[in-house]
Amino acid sequence: MTPAGPAMRLAFVFAPGRLARLRNAPPEGVPTEFFYGALELSRQGHPVEMLEAEVAEHPGFRERLAQQFLSGGWLPPKTDVGTLAAVRRLLSRLRQADVVVATTSGIAFSIALWAAVLRLPVPLVGIQASLLNYRSSRTLRAWGRFGLRRMHTQLFGPGELSGMQEIYGAPADRIEVNRFGVDARFWQPATTVPHDYVLSVGNDALRDYDALLAVARGSSRRFVIVTRRPLPEPLPPNVELIRGSLTDGPLDDGRLRELYRSAACVVVPLKPGLQPSGQSVTLQAMACGKPVILTDTAGFWDRAHLAHGRHLLLTPPLDVPAMHAAIERVFVEPELGVALGAAGCAYVQEHADIRQFAARLEVLCRRVARPRSTAGGACV
Repeated sequence: MTPAGPAMRLAFVFAPGRLARLRNAPPEGVPTEFFYGALELSRQGHPVEMLEAEVAEHPGFRERLAQQFLSGGWLPPKTDVGTLAAVRRLLSRLRQADVVVATTSGIAFSIALWAAVLRLPVPLVGIQASLLNYRSSRTLRAWGRFGLRRMHTQLFGPGELSGMQEIYGAPADRIEVNRFGVDARFWQPATTVPHDYVLSVGNDALRDYDALLAVARGSSRRFVIVTRRPLPEPLPPNVELIRGSLTDGPLDDGRLRELYRSAACVVVPLKPGLQPSGQSVTLQAMACGKPVILTDTAGFWDRAHLAHGRHLLLTPPLDVPAMHAAIERVFVEPELGVALGAAGCAYVQEHADIRQFAARLEVLCRRVARPRSTAGGACV
């Protein structure tokens, strides 16, 4: 497909593990959302190179020495010497790009630091998430401001925007919200007859599994939890734990899709926070036509289009009785579950498809891309 404008040479830099998912993809493929628009932009006709910042298993002497001197908070937030060294090895390839898209905070800050040290005018887009969850010293905040002024930042939700500007001084003209989307061609409803279990999935630090387990202890329902986070033992007898994640454990994308499709409902329990935590699980489950129960935090990403009681059920943070009541509603009011599933699926199709995320990212890349030099290389 030909892009709606001049094709851009784009370089996406990921943490290790993404490309293996593509290489080992089953015949039905993999969902594309965790490639953050790279595959969609490639299908639009842009030459896209996907790279991984591979941290050395056995770092050399200089890297160990740097780690010794810089490990005391002398790097930007979520950045370490291993990632810095990994990015350094990629710079010759990044020079060929019109725009570089960094998909983690550590990678984005590492590219910004090397660009400053080597005086390379890198056109950099950094996808930032959960930066506000980390306590930051004055030094970390200074490094964060240094890096953010040397990139264009995209956030997945508006809850983090003001904090990023206030705490890290992110320039208003260099930071914007690009709501996350999922691959609605992969996550789709099926005619599977729902089982009677409540499903919960997720590994981030804001998951409130203590609240969910409290609900399970007072419920006769069956619960299935998919996580690699530690849970208090012993688990209630009505709770089944699937230990791991999509990159570490017995679960693949197809199996997770079947777990969604077969569940009675999907619960996303969250601690209070500004991050749009639970976004991907919520959208994946909605796309599969499942009713979703989500904790309503400051990080809730789309109050303009997502409505409690129409697309999903929202419960207050730390409110175990409210979460229990919402789960029971789905079981005792089956017509409500059907309506929520249908409305949630329609919402994803209209507002939260990864192709829409990629289209907004393409607009930003066009804005920041530098003209190519007459020698044929990108001005990087």
